[in-house]
Parts: sequence; C-alpha cells; structure tokens
Amino acid sequence: MLHNRGRVSEETRQKVLAAMEEMHFTPNEAAQGLAVRKKKLHFLFVVPYPARHPFFLDVIKGAEKKADELESYGVKTTIWEMPLDDNYEKVKSRFLRLLSHCDGMATLGTPYMAEDTTPKRFIAECRERGIPVVLYNQNLAGNPQLCYVGPDLKKAGRLACGLAALMGGKEARVWVFSEGLGGGATQRLDAFREEMRQRYPKMKIIGLSEITLDDAHDEAEVERAFSGEEKPEVIYVDNPADYSICEKIARCDPEHRIALITNDLIDKERAMFEDGTISATICQEPEQQGSAPLDILFRYLAYGEVPPAHYECELSISILQSL
Repeated sequence: MLHNRGRVSEETRQKVLAAMEEMHFTPNEAAQGLAVRKKKLHFLFVVPYPARHPFFLDVIKGAEKKADELESYGVKTTIWEMPLDDNYEKVKSRFLRLLSHCDGMATLGTPYMAEDTTPKRFIAECRERGIPVVLYNQNLAGNPQLCYVGPDLKKAGRLACGLAALMGGKEARVWVFSEGLGGGATQRLDAFREEMRQRYPKMKIIGLSEITLDDAHDEAEVERAFSGEEKPEVIYVDNPADYSICEKIARCDPEHRIALITNDLIDKERAMFEDGTISATICQEPEQQGSAPLDILFRYLAYGEVPPAHYECELSISILQSL
C-alpha cells in the first residue's frame, strides 16, 4: 500500500494508515537501503552536448548531484553527452553497450517528430527490453514512457506573449527566432499565437527566423528582421542554442530599443542583462530537469513508487533586477 503496488481499496488503505499511526510505524530506512543496494541499479542519463547548448550544463549539474546522492544506495549512473545532430546509426553501437547494463534511462525529448529520430529509437530499444524511460525538457507525444519531467511548454508560450505585451505594448510587432522550428518551439509558438488571438488581437508576429548556428545564415536573418518596412518592437528568442543570436541582434540594435525576451538563464546571459541586450528571460528549472528523472527512476525501481505522467517544472521570469 505504501508504494502503490497492487489494488488497495480506500477502506483498507484507511485501516492500514490508522494502524500505522497507532503503532507509531515508520519504515526501517536501514533495511530499505540494504535491500536497494542488493539490486545494484544502473541508470543512463543522456544529455545533449553542452558546447552547442549551454543550457544543459545546469541539467548536467543537477544530474551529477542526484547521482552522487544515489551512490550511497549502490546506484551507478552514467551521464552520456551526445550531440543532438548525431543520427541513431552513428551512436547505435555505443548506446546498445550502455543499455546492456542499464535498468532505467532518462533522455531528452526531441523537437523533431519524425519516427526515425534518435530519441524515439532510444525509447523503442528500451521498450523492447522492458527498461523504463523518463523524458525531460521536451515530451514525445505518442511514445510510452514512465514520466515526463519539464515545463508546460504551452504555458511558457502564453507567458512569453504576456511579456511581449508588457514590454512592447498590446499592439507590439514581434519577430521570433528559434532553433529547430518544431516540437517544443511549435508548442510554445502555437500557444503564443493563441494568447495573441484571445488577449492581444492587435499584436502581430511580423517575422519568423530559424537559428542554425551558421554565422552567415544567422547574420542574414537578423539583418532581415531589421531591414523590412515593419520594424520589430519585441524579439522573442524561443530556442536560443548558444545565445550567439542575441549578440548579433545587439549589434543591430546598439541602443537596445527593442525588448529582447529569451528562454532559460545561463552565465553568458548575465552579461547580456548587465549591458541591456536582454530584457527578460523565462526560466524552467534546469537542475530539477537533471535531478528529478534519476530520482523518479530510483523510487520506481527501488520502491515501486509509480510517478505521475508529468512532473512539471516551474516557470519563472528573470529580469536584471532579480539576478
């Protein structure tokens, strides 16, 4: 009953709880710890290579901290940094070697919803072996997994729209930059547009540019944003990649007349807040995205605790004065 295994009626559950209270029962943590150590659990945590996406440095920090805590229970955790653009065949042999010793896996969802994407292939391999999977940061619709840890992306899109209205006005002209115009980007942008339609019908998205981290391409897209007849009053950088796009925008707007809204908060952004490049950012608990998946896998495999389908990370807004 304590670990939600099997079916227990509400009447029986209340009787057990009453008996526990009467006897001052508490679980024997030493005995539980000994039993868990005998299981010799091994987790695999897959994370995008942070050189291209520095947001994941904080995700790794959270995963490493939780992995250290779980070591006392005999749990081994392998953190595997992998470039997002690696295709499955390129990493298959190493992945299968890691999976052969794996009891549970945490991996990033993908912004690309094609069936042959690497995260989906990872999940399929785990499903065949009966290995539970926790997704973080972005979910994969239609793929069975134990739990998703991350923000409500639609809520994040509505929040970005609200910030745009506060900073640029209810009739603001908005230009959007995003890496990977799919998946999480699509969910946020769809929610942004829906919030516009419902609350700010005179607000307008006047342009949409994809971030590729190819300097020539990204420079050209920034110039396009500033060279049209309609000039943006707000720029929303949805998936910022390495945040170099913000520096390119600042060079075209040296007086920082345009409100620039981003997602997440890394060390590189702090200097951009100080010099006025970035106006506000929407944070989504990256360290929690690293630690919670491992904690969920541990509690599920060690104690049989079934998690909710969605473990929601809180969204918060940071401005210069809050840093």
